[in-house]
Amino acid sequence: MIKVLLVDDEKMALDYLNDLINWEAYGFRVVGMALDGEMAIRLFKQQRPELVITDIKMPGLSGIDLASIIRESDSDVRILFLSSYADFNYVKQAIRLNVDDYLIKADLNEEMLIKKLLQVKDSMQKVKEAKAYTLRKMMQDIFSNGSGEEKYGQWIDEQTFVRLVRPYYYILILMQTPLPVLESYIPMREYPHVSLEESIQEIWNKNLNGSITMPAVFSVDNTSYIAVFHRQKNISLGNQLEQQMYQCARLLYDSLNTDSGMPCSVIYSTKSCTVKEFRDYYKAHKDELVQRFLANKPILIHFEDMRKEGNPSADSALTVDMVRTAVKENKVEFLERLFENIVMYQKANDYIAYLWWTKQLVELLQQFDGKVEGKKSGRVFSLASSITNYDLLYAQGVIKMLKDKTMELSSIMHEQFECSYSKNIERMIEYIRKNYADPDISIVEISASCGLSPAWGTSKFKEEVNIGINEFLNEYRIKKACSLFDSNDYMIYEVAELTGFTSSQYFSKVFKKIIGLTPNQYKNKGIGQIDENT
Repeated sequence: MIKVLLVDDEKMALDYLNDLINWEAYGFRVVGMALDGEMAIRLFKQQRPELVITDIKMPGLSGIDLASIIRESDSDVRILFLSSYADFNYVKQAIRLNVDDYLIKADLNEEMLIKKLLQVKDSMQKVKEAKAYTLRKMMQDIFSNGSGEEKYGQWIDEQTFVRLVRPYYYILILMQTPLPVLESYIPMREYPHVSLEESIQEIWNKNLNGSITMPAVFSVDNTSYIAVFHRQKNISLGNQLEQQMYQCARLLYDSLNTDSGMPCSVIYSTKSCTVKEFRDYYKAHKDELVQRFLANKPILIHFEDMRKEGNPSADSALTVDMVRTAVKENKVEFLERLFENIVMYQKANDYIAYLWWTKQLVELLQQFDGKVEGKKSGRVFSLASSITNYDLLYAQGVIKMLKDKTMELSSIMHEQFECSYSKNIERMIEYIRKNYADPDISIVEISASCGLSPAWGTSKFKEEVNIGINEFLNEYRIKKACSLFDSNDYMIYEVAELTGFTSSQYFSKVFKKIIGLTPNQYKNKGIGQIDENT
């Protein structure tokens, strides 16, 4: 609401003006009414209105004098004069004072007043947006580049400079994205890329707080934002201030996680400091912000609480070489213990240990991606396979993915040391390998290749290979499809036909399910070659 002060030495005229329209319906609120200039000055100092509507000709302190005093105090206040036709000389003086407009009393009606007010409101909004943009850009420059505030002192007005250098309170908004190490090695599902600056501003505009304002919000990078807050009125330090900042943070947290389409963690601070000082504070504790990756949902937390590290009772004697050996030898109990430790690190907020193990395991898995094939099952280990089944924004999904993939790799590698399948199953697998490109191949034919009925063949295959015949056939076809994409510039429909699929749409669906990427994405990313030791 724009605060308005009404001034007129005639009581009836003042009441008429106040009752002429529903002020709040148009975004205005009358905060004072004065019958003379002296009273108007007192009310102005108390209420700090943004718009003053005053009679131009009054006994004692005239509207001209009042406007001059107000202009000296606050050059941004808008002023509308009320005048009669006989006051034309006063109007000329008003123009020299750079007042915004004047209204002829005799012609004043509801429609005219609303029209003038909306014009003033529109003009005020444009100026406000321009100043906010300038302030935001300067704050962003200071925070991002370490620029000194003094460099702006020569070309901005004094009021804006004061706003630039005064101490503020800060809230960090961090979009929940996958860990960078995951994005380096694993094709991610597509998450929406949105800019939150406008969303944060809109949320605040809809929920204005009388004692706290948000003069700026700016981006640190593509996923991090800083909202800057100022105490408009005196708030006692301690619990009351912390409670108010928590309420601001809670408002942003609830709204963004409902409407933005991208989960956001919100971290608030009750440390009063300049933008430049907060930059230093942020840089000193930036690493602690990765704690949000340990959570299983977006976090809402005080900045000071981010520094509390846990003391997990995890086994620190585990090494990457021990894990590598356990994977190759299929030591399931050892691997279970490893992931129990990682869960402990996550729950204890030991983000250093959690991130270290995440990186080591992803790099270990990536070394065998597409390069290890089960002797019995023919399965090729793929880090990207079924990756969209996991929510990699949060630690719980990351740990589950790493555990499943580690166990999968260990199982495939262990096949190389196990005894072979029964003769019947070996024959069925060999039949699939020779005839996978036949679109009419069926369970009946595959089972008959070794003299089994479809029901018995299906049951025995599942028992020994641990996956169904159709699942094995599809995985083998997709493995061959990847080889074709890697070695030649085939069209998708051509690869579909060469691998036994009658529909390129169905081929793409199966490919995405098994590999985790569409055929186009696979071709464009140039995923490494798949071994052909069949």
